[in-house]
Amino acid sequence: MQGETAASARAGAGAAAICLDFASDPMAVRGGWIAVAATIDSGADGDVQALRFTVQDWGRPMPGGTLPDGTLPPSDEGGPPEGGFGWHLIRALASGLDYWREGGCNWFQFSLKTEQKPPIG
Repeated sequence: MQGETAASARAGAGAAAICLDFASDPMAVRGGWIAVAATIDSGADGDVQALRFTVQDWGRPMPGGTLPDGTLPPSDEGGPPEGGFGWHLIRALASGLDYWREGGCNWFQFSLKTEQKPPIG
């Protein structure tokens, strides 16, 4: 059981790193500075069930005022694309995605369950 807990913690930490990296990169590219905060959602028994992340930046708004839909980039005959996977990965790993703009600030929130399955392989 302890091995399963450690594997779940490693998978959850990896999912958090991926989501935070991809979420903050486009915000930084748009020219703002970034703040990140996390809150812990726990059940009635005190067990941690999810981590809720809030990412803020003071750059330009997201195009169209919404989060990207996460559509995978098309492959061409020369091989796979070099980028464009970020929002697809965020949407695959996270839940409760929310975006809004208030007072010149972009706000993005998402949750990660603490019981992440370890990667296949």
